[in-house]
Amino acid sequence: MVELGFNPVVVGFALASLGFVIGLALQHSPLSAEGKSWGGSLISYSLLTAMFLAIVGSGQALHSLADSISKTVAGAGGIETVNVEEIPQTYFNVAIRAMGILAAVAGTNTVLALIPIVGPPISNVLSVFSTLPSMALTGTMILSMIIAVTTMIFITFAPAMIPIGVVLIAVPRGKLKGVGGWLIAMSLALAAVGPLIPGVGIIACGGGKGNCSLGEMTKPFDPAELAIGTAEGLIGWLFNVENNTIMKMWSFTLGSMIAFSIMSVAAAALSRAIGGVAASLGIG
Repeated sequence: MVELGFNPVVVGFALASLGFVIGLALQHSPLSAEGKSWGGSLISYSLLTAMFLAIVGSGQALHSLADSISKTVAGAGGIETVNVEEIPQTYFNVAIRAMGILAAVAGTNTVLALIPIVGPPISNVLSVFSTLPSMALTGTMILSMIIAVTTMIFITFAPAMIPIGVVLIAVPRGKLKGVGGWLIAMSLALAAVGPLIPGVGIIACGGGKGNCSLGEMTKPFDPAELAIGTAEGLIGWLFNVENNTIMKMWSFTLGSMIAFSIMSVAAAALSRAIGGVAASLGIG
């Protein structure tokens, strides 16, 4: 986690105060009417910025509100939640497991191809048979890594996102208002939607029938279970496409990606709302 060696809210108030002092000096200086008008605008902006800082400067209170929203949605929809800090490791586990099964399939094909006479035909059959499962495993691996890496970056900088966003909104003339609003919005969206991401994946995985668990999908990769998992996935794909290990992993990851996309859309919408509130107050 990123820890700041200063209080960003204090810095924001300092910038607002600086803008107020400069505006006051311009307004009472022997300048043209345009310069005095600019000073008056800077004074108004600084006062409104200070008020905005007082509203959004308490990041802990905003995170508590987002956490309450997350728990309410989870309770109403029966969605399993996890701590936000656990999300990267959860999806790294899924990606590593998918990679292990994919490597086992490729390795088996290679070994079979080396067996004289009967090996190549069997390898060709297995290669054709494993095409769709391999595509599902590749998709699982890619989407899991996207979720894991992106959330890891956001979680690492989460403690600094709201304070830095507040400071950027406080920059005179509102030049960095959009960036500041996005940082605040993404931090809140992560706190509100992040804990629900694996739970939505579980719902997609089980198809609403409850035959899929978070522990099953996210357990750490165990090389000893590699052969069993690979055989289970490939044979299951032949006889039960909807309810086998590989398809469950793919459905879980796809459902999680949908929840992750909802989080991104929520952050974008909230960012626009924060920008709109700031604009209505005359900031920027």
